[in-house]
Amino acid sequence: MTGVTQPLHIAIIRGHQLRFYRTPNNDGRPDLPWHCCDDLYRCMGLARGVRKHFQQQMKRGPFASDFRTVATSGGIITIAPHYVAQGTTASWRQTRCADIEDEYAFESAQAMEKLTAGLIWPEQVLSWAAAAMKRHEKAGAS
Repeated sequence: MTGVTQPLHIAIIRGHQLRFYRTPNNDGRPDLPWHCCDDLYRCMGLARGVRKHFQQQMKRGPFASDFRTVATSGGIITIAPHYVAQGTTASWRQTRCADIEDEYAFESAQAMEKLTAGLIWPEQVLSWAAAAMKRHEKAGAS
């Protein structure tokens, strides 16, 4: 963990902020926006203790290596790749009848527009997006 990480995009979902970040992987490969896990859980309506427990469980699960700890101006946070949020919001809808998938999808698209701002539409943007989606293909399919 080095330096202070700045959000790429800050969304408001259900009255709570959801911060999106650039990938922490410094390999130059395209990657979809990462999200602040605690922010997403707050947007889902989870109480602080439940959010902490849920995050601990996620970090122990099969995708534990995909979570990263980063320093921000507001403190230390945990971020995760796009596919983790997709799975979380989809399972939340199925178990709690609370649908934030559409709101998350819209806001992650806004963050992705910022990631691809300097690219030419459609040639460069579509090839970049395809490479970004393939990056976590095996993990997201599990």
